[in-house]
Amino acid sequence: SDVYKRQLLSFLLAQSFAVVFSLIYGFLRGILLPVKGRISFKEYRKLGEFILMALSILVFGKVTDFIIRDYAIQSFGMLHTGLWQSVVKLSDGYMMLFINTVGIVYYPQVSSMIFNTDDLRQYLRDVFKIVVVISVTGLFLIYIFREPVLIILYNREFVPAGDLMPLQFLGDFFCIIAYLLTYIISAQARSMTFILLQAASAIFYIILVYTLSSNFGIEGIPAAHAIRYFVLAIILIILNKRILF
Repeated sequence: SDVYKRQLLSFLLAQSFAVVFSLIYGFLRGILLPVKGRISFKEYRKLGEFILMALSILVFGKVTDFIIRDYAIQSFGMLHTGLWQSVVKLSDGYMMLFINTVGIVYYPQVSSMIFNTDDLRQYLRDVFKIVVVISVTGLFLIYIFREPVLIILYNREFVPAGDLMPLQFLGDFFCIIAYLLTYIISAQARSMTFILLQAASAIFYIILVYTLSSNFGIEGIPAAHAIRYFVLAIILIILNKRILF
C-alpha cells in the first residue's frame, strides 16, 4: 500500500507541477489572453477537432492500458503483473516529463513553422538530434542503475522487474520518436488521420499483446509495446516524409 501511495503522490505532484508551470509560461509569453470579439463557427469546428484528437488519446491510450492490465492480471497473476507495472510506472514518469516539455516548447514552434517547410525541416533535425542523444543516454543510465532505482522507488522485491526493462525502454524510445512526429500531424490539423492512427495503434497493440504473451509470457507485453511504437514511428515517418526529407 505504501508503494501505491508513493506512486499516487508522485503522479499528483507531477501533474500539479505541469499545470502550474504551463499557466505561468502561458501568462509570461502572452499566450493566455482574454478572447475579444465573436468566435466564428469555423473556429469552433477547428477547436472541436483538437478536442476530438485529445479525446482519442484518452480513449485509445488509457482505456487500452486498462484492458491490457486486466488481461495481464487474469493471465499472469498479481506478482508478475506487478513487476511489469513497476517498469511501466517508471516509464510513465519520464514520459510524462517528456510529453509536458514537448507540449510547451516543441509543439508551438512546429505550429508556427508548419507552412514553412524548409525552416521546419531544419528545426526538426535539430530537435531529433538532441532528443535522440538525451533519450538514449537517459534510458541507458536508468538500465545500468536499474537495481538501486527499483529499490528506491519500490523495494528489493521489485528487482526482478529489471529483466523487463530492455524491451520497455526500446518501446519508449520509439514512442518518443512517434510523439514528435505525431505533433506534426496535430499541428497540420489532420484530425481524421490523427484519430485513425490512435485507433489502429491501440488495436494493433492489443492483438500483439495477446499473441506474444501467449507464447512468451509476461515478457510478451513489453515486446508488444516495442513493436507497436516501432511500426507507428515508421508509419509517421512515411506520412511526414515531405517535411522530414
